[in-house]
Amino acid sequence: MTERLLKVIIHEIHVENNGDSVDQKGRTDPHKNNTVIATLKYPRSGAPTVVSKFPCDLTSGQSKMFDVADFWDSGLLKETVQEESKLELIITDRDAPTKIERFFHAYFTAGMVAGMGVYTGMISSKVIGAIAGVPVTEYKDALKLETEYFKTIASIHAIPIHAATALPEGPQRLDLFVPESYTFFRLRHGSPKPEREEITVKKGCSNGYIVLSMRWV
Repeated sequence: MTERLLKVIIHEIHVENNGDSVDQKGRTDPHKNNTVIATLKYPRSGAPTVVSKFPCDLTSGQSKMFDVADFWDSGLLKETVQEESKLELIITDRDAPTKIERFFHAYFTAGMVAGMGVYTGMISSKVIGAIAGVPVTEYKDALKLETEYFKTIASIHAIPIHAATALPEGPQRLDLFVPESYTFFRLRHGSPKPEREEITVKKGCSNGYIVLSMRWV
């Protein structure tokens, strides 16, 4: 059985829409942020799902760069892979960090109660670790947690990974798309006073790109 340590680094994220909504007075909350959630599907025996969360504050229409020399600033995953796996990635809307924390608490608590697995070692406060259970997106959808916890504003097509196969060299630019339609509120253009309008971003629309590098270490 081939077993190797996978390291995934984020170089850049660019979203056209960060999912943020203004309030009734046209303001946004500076304490909110987006979260990148990465999932490795069955990377090794005993861990059907390995989940990592990476909080970052994204601005619509602008690129956010990360220090690739500093793993604590740009590191998304560092995890053992046995044979084949698959990397999935989503980006949440800009929301209160406590909502994301409550979701993951529910996610992992459900897994532990069901006897599906345990946590692995944490690499930083950004990283949740591993649990043997269902993927984050499937769990969220099954319990209909979309409005209570977060909206998914962007996703990538899943990347197949095999421990016996070489990974692409250098940074890879991956297109982001909207996996499910979502709505947000913005200021109505041309209005004499702050007035909100609801905007719907349709499923399948492009929403920027992410630049990742993956290597065996």
